[in-house]
Amino acid sequence: MADLKEQDNKSSGRASAEPSTNGPSNSDVQALEQENEFLKQQVQTLMKFCQLCEKEAELQQTIERDTKINEELERENRAIQMEIEAMDHLFAKCHVFEQSSAKDRMDEYAVGRTLGIFLKMYYESPALPDEDYAAIARFTTRVIDTITRDAQEETNDA
Repeated sequence: MADLKEQDNKSSGRASAEPSTNGPSNSDVQALEQENEFLKQQVQTLMKFCQLCEKEAELQQTIERDTKINEELERENRAIQMEIEAMDHLFAKCHVFEQSSAKDRMDEYAVGRTLGIFLKMYYESPALPDEDYAAIARFTTRVIDTITRDAQEETNDA
């Protein structure tokens, strides 16, 4: 092809700008090598970008998972806090109950309310440690025993 081009140039009276070698010129090879190097750099840049995108997706999944875990922990913390507040309130009422007279202790509403709260907390509070269950059971038993004993004493006195 170079020969045809050279013949065409000779017949038209123009001098050939290309040497009459059978391969590409050094400048063509250098240009192709530079373009090849540039394309390699572009591929590496795209690969790094893809890796960053994958890491970003992983981080987003981790953030979503951690957010769900945090929300669940917050719900559990609120439930435990409510149980603690109920226990504090209950123990305060029980202290007042223990300080009251036998007649006051026999007040059906107070007794039923106090024991109902204890039993409900005892059976429906899975977040309490075993020692708390045992303390609630002991205290409930003590309250029932006190009520029974006081009622028998008042009956015997009458």
